[in-house]
Amino acid sequence: MSMNPPDAREDGKATPVPCITCDACCRNYVVPVSGEDIWKLSTRQRLDPSQFVVVVPEKAPRPDAFRLAEGGPLHTLALDKKGPFSIKRPCVFLIELPGSAARCGVYDDRPIVCSTYPMSMWSGVVALRRDVLCPPGGWPAGSALQPKWRTAMQRLVFQMDIYGEVVARWNARVAARPGVSFVLPEYLSYVINVYSRLNELQEAIGPEGVKGVVGTWPTFPRPALDAETVAEFAPRVPWLRYFALARGVIDEFYPYVSPLPPALRANADATAAEQPVDLVTAGLPTAP
Repeated sequence: MSMNPPDAREDGKATPVPCITCDACCRNYVVPVSGEDIWKLSTRQRLDPSQFVVVVPEKAPRPDAFRLAEGGPLHTLALDKKGPFSIKRPCVFLIELPGSAARCGVYDDRPIVCSTYPMSMWSGVVALRRDVLCPPGGWPAGSALQPKWRTAMQRLVFQMDIYGEVVARWNARVAARPGVSFVLPEYLSYVINVYSRLNELQEAIGPEGVKGVVGTWPTFPRPALDAETVAEFAPRVPWLRYFALARGVIDEFYPYVSPLPPALRANADATAAEQPVDLVTAGLPTAP
């Protein structure tokens, strides 16, 4: 069982972080999960997704929102809570320890939004979010400048973009079957199968290749992307090449559905971690 470790700097020295003594975010948020999050937790923890995810109703379209019937309500997925579901209840994976302490029971496989909290990134600048639940002053000035946060934020955008393509494919399948209602286990099975195939793609590319893709993945704000741009530049741009290969894997599911335009967004709207940041909290100089 993995637990929250101390923060490790690049020089190898451990630096205490607020997370060691604080579990507020594990008790006060609905934690959204991506397809890759679900696949990792399911395969590495040997759990069926139904054991740890819940369906969250959505009022407006968003890249990770799926339907189970044509024109039906939109849903996203989030980590379940202990006991009856409520925002203020502890995460299903939070382990209570003696002395009022608690630790994450799946730390190495925790969702990407957990590994990026409490930072956000906009225009390449990583900064502390304005709405954090961390203890006041818990994060020293300049904490957001540590390279690990940029790496995590790049991974967040990469993961959500690929999941957006996966969801778009499912929704197109649903739209192609008017009058047919699907059930949640069908969607979860599709997600697990897609990400098993995407994992094979990443294994073929290798760890360094994946690192290069994630490290160059465009963050917000960014230009819109169309199919013609993908076709023209994919042979020369590593992240676009991966995107095209991933799209090829995803499009093999439900072959009766025509290929879709890229779902990549020009601006963020899925998670608070993708929203504009306050440069003052980034530890950067500001104009007087």
